[in-house]
Amino acid sequence: MEIDYLKEENEITRKLFDLDEILLFQSNHSVEILRGEDYQYLCYIDKEGYGVSLTPMGALTAGIKQFKKQ
Repeated sequence: MEIDYLKEENEITRKLFDLDEILLFQSNHSVEILRGEDYQYLCYIDKEGYGVSLTPMGALTAGIKQFKKQ
């Protein structure tokens, strides 16, 4: 059975995505999404890396959640 990792990640992103949270968060923090040499995306928040993901939206959503947990 072949696993579709992008489909899985998109489903997780849909569950975690909160537009109001993202808009408020980005008004108070520096947020950047970069793609690394391994083609995975990383969300940098205030110059620290959070939320490695296969998609930019996944990195953004997971990165904000991880940042807020610390």
